Amino acid sequence: MQSLADLTSSSRLTTGDIPPPLVGATTTVVGHHVYVFGGRLVTTRRMTSDIYVLDLRTSIWTRTIESSAPSHAPKPRYFHSANLWQEYLVIFGGMSTSRNTVDGLCVLNDVVLFHLRTHTWRIIEPGPDSGPHAPKARYAHLSAVSGGHLIVVGGQDLTNNYVEQINAFDLQTLTWTSSRPCEKHCGAYRSVAMCAQYVSNEQLYPDDADTEREKLGSLDSLASPTISIASSSNMRPLNSRGRSFSIGTSGQSEPSSAGMLTHSTPTDTFFTQISPRPIPPRLANPIYIYSNYNFADVQRELQVLPPILAKESPVEDISYKMGGSALPPGLRFPNGAVIGNWAVLGGTYLTNSSQTYSLWALDLNTYQWQRLDTGSVFASGSWNRGVLCYDLNAFVVFGNRERSLVEDYNHRQTNFDHVTLIDLESFGIYQPPQLEHSPLAQSVGLSMLSDTGMADMEVLTLDGKRIPCCQRVLVTRWPRFNEIFAEASTNNQLRLASLAQQALQQGGGRKGSGASLNSLPPMPLSPSFLASTNPRVLYLPHPYTVAHAFLQYLYTESLTAHPSQRIPQTLSALLVFSRVYGPVNLGSLAADQLHRQLGMGTAAMTYEAAALTGRRGLQIRSLKVMILAKKALMEQKRQGSESASSGGGGSRRGSEAVSVSAQTGGTEMAKGHSGIRADSTTMSRKQSLAPVAPMSMGMSPLGPVAREESPRRGTEDGSLVDATRRMNI
Repeated sequence: MQSLADLTSSSRLTTGDIPPPLVGATTTVVGHHVYVFGGRLVTTRRMTSDIYVLDLRTSIWTRTIESSAPSHAPKPRYFHSANLWQEYLVIFGGMSTSRNTVDGLCVLNDVVLFHLRTHTWRIIEPGPDSGPHAPKARYAHLSAVSGGHLIVVGGQDLTNNYVEQINAFDLQTLTWTSSRPCEKHCGAYRSVAMCAQYVSNEQLYPDDADTEREKLGSLDSLASPTISIASSSNMRPLNSRGRSFSIGTSGQSEPSSAGMLTHSTPTDTFFTQISPRPIPPRLANPIYIYSNYNFADVQRELQVLPPILAKESPVEDISYKMGGSALPPGLRFPNGAVIGNWAVLGGTYLTNSSQTYSLWALDLNTYQWQRLDTGSVFASGSWNRGVLCYDLNAFVVFGNRERSLVEDYNHRQTNFDHVTLIDLESFGIYQPPQLEHSPLAQSVGLSMLSDTGMADMEVLTLDGKRIPCCQRVLVTRWPRFNEIFAEASTNNQLRLASLAQQALQQGGGRKGSGASLNSLPPMPLSPSFLASTNPRVLYLPHPYTVAHAFLQYLYTESLTAHPSQRIPQTLSALLVFSRVYGPVNLGSLAADQLHRQLGMGTAAMTYEAAALTGRRGLQIRSLKVMILAKKALMEQKRQGSESASSGGGGSRRGSEAVSVSAQTGGTEMAKGHSGIRADSTTMSRKQSLAPVAPMSMGMSPLGPVAREESPRRGTEDGSLVDATRRMNI
């Protein structure tokens, strides 16, 4: 019987130019692709400088052919490092072959840049003029890119002694700019370096802007709006008798990417233009170095390395802060990355009783560890290399389902025949959507919406209320609005032509002259479509709270600008609305807020909204909370029955204790902590989930998920609906 944890993973068989089994190759994620570079062939022990690329959407491998001359290609190597920076793979060091040594081996300290678009190489060899910060040659080291610098940590030399050195390479000037001692022994066998690739909202819009302004530059240049408002006398007052057009509830088209309409509106001269926030220079993020050793009695260390290697910025040891109900075991050759407020860590776990790939997550706010239960996907086979794909919000693990993990580990062998994707969102781990505008800009947007003097149209809600708004805002911020406007204009023109034909016929006009007009399709009888070439009233078939929250989003591009936007019922409706009508970012923001507010009181509603919109990770996580709530209620009922039968006076205290425990468990789930295992096998078919109000969007409650196709040949995950049925939910 499949458990709920099995739904968090998807295992696939890869095809195409599959890389051979390799030792010491690197895997680097670029968008939806994974680049495998270098390594040593297991069969011939020959080192390579080949590049293989896997498309994670199709599971097809392609061998990349370099366009430069062979003499420009880098030396073959293994146990090197590879990081992504802009359009380049940045490769450093590693072990290679040499004719000048007894054993025919050497270690490297060169920097190799591979251009991902042109497939050309550039090699920077350190020379006599490299300065005092040039790195020692090494292999099996750690590396990360932060703030436009490649940071190289530790590693081993040719005699397998640890290199106690940290070096920084400026990727703009292509020079080694700083170095410092490394007080810990760090190497690929026992350690991993993790650095966030995205700038957080806290970095863009800190609470104490005066303190951070020197670090980030002018916050106004990053996110504040450019306001240019002319006199309001140029605006034509809104005519309450204006014609209307509507958004029906049966539309199933996906959000359009069509451009903005070029028609002129009376508001073009006074519209508050919110300039798109320019991409800020990449801010430097701290580098987290996690190490574990003495696997018989595991010792764990966590250090925070500042991105600028200055003497006044020491390396901070925060090992003492780590905690949790369970801690990671000894992980060999760990892999990891930072996403959102989490550090995701995976590695090979070998004991006499267990041989598997183990996955863990560290909350970087509380430094509490959480084991990610991925079910039985890693229970068999050889899985030994993991990377994080931000675009898919998944942790990608390579391996072979038919091989022995112990045997491959002894040979340090990595296989690429199968790939497993772990849906991190189902554990509450994801990259939060980035705010488009500062809080100041959002407050300006809310002021514009509340100012009826700046409106030139209205939104009519399901409960008959009208909300004045500016048409230019809808045209600019909502691509689907352009299609609706064009459709309404076309239909209105057809209706006018039909009315004109009727007038001609009633006035004795020639019947033959209107033959083409008589063949026009009849206009709908709904009062939402009236004769007008300039629609002024937009009908939204949603209550006022939802429609107003949607307009607040269009004016602020945020769902945190006003408390009314964060009501769970409103967020669920906005999530479903965005699925049909867009914008896409609205769905991401709504899902983020539903994750943050997920608890026992909102789980059923969130589950249905996630099912309607195909948000599998949010759906699974909501189901976990519902199962937890069911278990808490059953436990509370059991204790109540026992207390009643015994006649003891502690029944009330026992009931309160269970209630508090259930609330605490729900809060932990909402934060992404799965402290209680949700096996989901204890619920019977008769115990239905809590009912929720239908969304009335013309879709079946589990339509998008039920229609989801199995990934590729060799997949192990079925649809969420079928799985929940098999688990008797």
